[in-house]
Amino acid sequence: MLKLQDKINGISLPENIAVIDIETAGLFSERYPVFMIGVMIPSDSNSCIFHQFAMDGTNPDEVKEMLNEFSKYLSCSVVTYNGNFFDLPYLKTRFIKNNLTWNEPVSMDLFAWIKPKRKFFDFPNLKLKTLEKYAGVIREDKYGGGELIPIYFRYVREKSEELRDILLLHNFEDI
Repeated sequence: MLKLQDKINGISLPENIAVIDIETAGLFSERYPVFMIGVMIPSDSNSCIFHQFAMDGTNPDEVKEMLNEFSKYLSCSVVTYNGNFFDLPYLKTRFIKNNLTWNEPVSMDLFAWIKPKRKFFDFPNLKLKTLEKYAGVIREDKYGGGELIPIYFRYVREKSEELRDILLLHNFEDI
């Protein structure tokens, strides 16, 4: 498992808050593993993003280690985008499948918050990238989550730093 850390200056989070995003090898949690978990937490007056990246998502020991590492953030209140529907249930399934204890975190899902307010805005959809565009956020990442799946499997075969960096950038910018 690869662990990376990025310090984010100018963004401070309250204590006991973790912003999370996962990347998976497919949409079905029973079948496909999580291959990356990104977590942003407070750090001094700024924030840090930690990436836990399974270099071979078919290796059950590596995936279990990644999930076990992430479990310490379950005591935080988590902020997600569509996490109540996707990220948290997916993680819960993978925790249970790996015989790990799942402690349901307190969650603030920004998608669930904005969805009922949709009628007040003229968004074509509620995809994260769409809302970021309307907010003036410019992303370097050019891929949607589904497009990352073949990139990840190619990374597993080739171990290319360029492919790894594409995956990390997507997760970083989603957080």
